[in-house]
Amino acid sequence: AARNQHKDVFVYGDVHTLKADGNIYAFQRQNGHKQAIVILNRGEAATTELQVNVPDGTVFIDLLDKEYKTTATNGKLTAANGANQARMLLQQ
Repeated sequence: AARNQHKDVFVYGDVHTLKADGNIYAFQRQNGHKQAIVILNRGEAATTELQVNVPDGTVFIDLLDKEYKTTATNGKLTAANGANQARMLLQQ
């Protein structure tokens, strides 16, 4: 449902791998000024730090868990993932 509600970015946006390391795979989709970051964790709970090209203070909310949000600081975005958990972060 979340993917279909934001097809402009999740379906038609350009794809850029941000991290592929061990059990973590993260990628960014961008369409114009709209951005999304997907983080897939296929292992134990982990915190992932990603280099991102967004202004400091940019907020991303998880479409799979609307209570979760994270903010870009110093060109980085940090996200906590539970074991075998995915995040679909949409720029606000």
